[in-house]
Amino acid sequence: MDTQSKRPDRNEQAIDEQWRQQFPIDTEKEQVQNRRQFLKTIAAGSACMACGQMALLAAEPKQAALKIENGVTKVLEVDLDNMDQGDAFLFHYPDEHSPCIMVKLDEDEIVAYSQKCTHLACPVIPKPEEDMLYCPCHNGAFDIKTGNPLFGPPKRPLPKVHFVRDDSGIVTVTGMGG
Repeated sequence: MDTQSKRPDRNEQAIDEQWRQQFPIDTEKEQVQNRRQFLKTIAAGSACMACGQMALLAAEPKQAALKIENGVTKVLEVDLDNMDQGDAFLFHYPDEHSPCIMVKLDEDEIVAYSQKCTHLACPVIPKPEEDMLYCPCHNGAFDIKTGNPLFGPPKRPLPKVHFVRDDSGIVTVTGMGG
C-alpha cells in the first residue's frame, strides 16, 4: 500500500483492498495538485477579467453631456448629422447613475435605451451590424430597433428613452418607459 494513501476509514490494518478500485485517488497528492490548479485558475480568471475590461473600454461609445434648460433635459455636444450609421454615444438620464445609449441606425432612425441589461444591470454594447444590443455578462441580447430580448437570460425589454430632435439637431430627452 502506498504510504500516502489511506483507507477511507483510516484503518491501515485491514486486508480488503476493494476500496482502491472504487476510490483510486491519493488524496494527499491530489490536494497538492488542487492548490496548484486553484492558483492557475485564479491567475487565468484574473487575466480573462482584465482582457474583458479592456474590451469593454475599447468598445465603449462616445459620451454626451446633459444640460438642463428651463426644466427640460437636453443632450448636448452631439452632431447626429455627422454620425455614421451604427455610431452610438452614452449619456445619463434621469440622473448620473442611470446610463443610457443612443444609436444611429440610419439617416432617419435613431433609438435610445437604458444601457442596463434587464437581467442583472450589466451594460449592453451596441452591435448594429448584427441588429442587437449585446450583454456580455451572461450572453444576452436585445433587438436594437425595439429593445425586446432576443436570447439569453433577459426576459424584459430595455427601457426606451423618449426624445425629440429639432431642426437644429438638438436632442431633447423627454422621458423614459415602454
